[in-house]
Amino acid sequence: MRTACLVVLALGLTGCANNDLPNYTPFGVARAPKSDKFDPPIISGTEREHSVIGESRFATSKGMRKISAALKTLARQHGADAIILLAGAEENRQVQYNVPPSVEYHPVTTYGGGTATVTSPYSGVVAQGNYSGTQTSMVPVVEPGYSGVRNMRVINYAARFIVFH
Repeated sequence: MRTACLVVLALGLTGCANNDLPNYTPFGVARAPKSDKFDPPIISGTEREHSVIGESRFATSKGMRKISAALKTLARQHGADAIILLAGAEENRQVQYNVPPSVEYHPVTTYGGGTATVTSPYSGVVAQGNYSGTQTSMVPVVEPGYSGVRNMRVINYAARFIVFH
């Protein structure tokens, strides 16, 4: 019996493996998943008789559109008819960031030219001509790194997954 409970629990937690989905805690027996075409509603409450089959608690800085999509995916995977989204507590967190220094090599081309004259002490000018040329070198340019602290708006949510009777 204990092994069967562990198998059911392990099957119910498979939704946690995907990093795009919030954690899901199942209550009771696992249910068959719903079709991908099923669009479970996200509601703030209901008067209809229902049972809670699971719960999710998470903190996010993502927008509500992404969170809604993730919650609906969880609801379909676990056979829920609807999602009750409980009030979220909003907070501002300071998050440190760091951009490391980098070195980039930029080409630098130099152009040269002029006139050359070869003279002899015995016969004067022996040869005269013009010359020109280019040379390209790769010059290192160092971009210094920087770091700082920025404020991030985070919302703590709780959602209950329900089935109607």
